[in-house]
Amino acid sequence: MAYELRKSGTTGATAWLFQRLSGMELVLLTIGHFVLMHMDTASGHTYTAVVSRLSGPFGVWYKAGYFTFVVLGLYHGLNGIYNIIRDFKLSSGWNLTAISVLIITGIAFGAMGFTTILHFNAPVLNLVGN
Repeated sequence: MAYELRKSGTTGATAWLFQRLSGMELVLLTIGHFVLMHMDTASGHTYTAVVSRLSGPFGVWYKAGYFTFVVLGLYHGLNGIYNIIRDFKLSSGWNLTAISVLIITGIAFGAMGFTTILHFNAPVLNLVGN
């Protein structure tokens, strides 16, 4: 009698793989962010420096990097919390409440991040006087 391997679409292997891949990508993005923004003090951490960086010729690439950061960070964090909620095996009412709060929180933080990135076209202001 031969052993038959049955495949299931509900094993969670895909979510597990994406959790690991998003975590590795977040580590790489964090290292890149640190090197680009914090290794050199001349890179500027003032509002004016950030506006000029995002409005400059490479602003589209900076925004794409930040957009990737938000998407991967949200996916990684929300998927991790979702799996923690699943591990608790809550009753259906508490499970619905926890998942609803998670979805609302994800939408709120996603909207905040995307709005900040996409609508950041402020002019360079003189904040030191005048």
